[in-house]
Amino acid sequence: MKNLKYGVLCGGAAWLCMKVYEENGYSSWTYHCGNPPESYITHVVTLVRDENNQYYLQDATVGLSIFLGGLDSDWRVSIYKNGTFLPVCKQLLIPANSLDQISDDAFMMPPKLQRKESCFKKIRTGVGLYTEGWCGPKVFNRHPWWPETEKFLEKKGLETVPLSLFLLPMAVFSTQDGYVTNAHDKNESSRLLRKFYL
Repeated sequence: MKNLKYGVLCGGAAWLCMKVYEENGYSSWTYHCGNPPESYITHVVTLVRDENNQYYLQDATVGLSIFLGGLDSDWRVSIYKNGTFLPVCKQLLIPANSLDQISDDAFMMPPKLQRKESCFKKIRTGVGLYTEGWCGPKVFNRHPWWPETEKFLEKKGLETVPLSLFLLPMAVFSTQDGYVTNAHDKNESSRLLRKFYL
């Protein structure tokens, strides 16, 4: 990762962002969303809880940061209201140089998240360098499966915008709980998963 021999897709970027937060004392998760095969597109982002028990959604792949609020907030409203594409590196809850001080262990992500052809080259968003075509709000609209996903969102009664993908929960992962797909468990990961259900 450090020498750019390998790149990652969204799952790897979200994993690394989670590890950065963990190493700085924050509780953090990866959030997996989409509804395959009907929504066609799936995505993985990072959730983080600050010292005031407020939550943030940070997409290290495309450079998106959303303030969600507390567990008593309506996160669906927050996503549409606060879903602006801002550089995640400017929205991190930790100093930017924390990325340079992260331990080597944090870079040891599962092999299935690695890709031999790196897309980390030009643009720094959250935790990586990306080619210009892979950051910003238009990345999903350029996806070859976006037209089918757009139709699915419309069928579900959701706005036909990429932000609606966050309202199709699949799983939450944390170092403590592992992968959680059951929103009715009593752990914090399940509570977070429930917040994204319609």
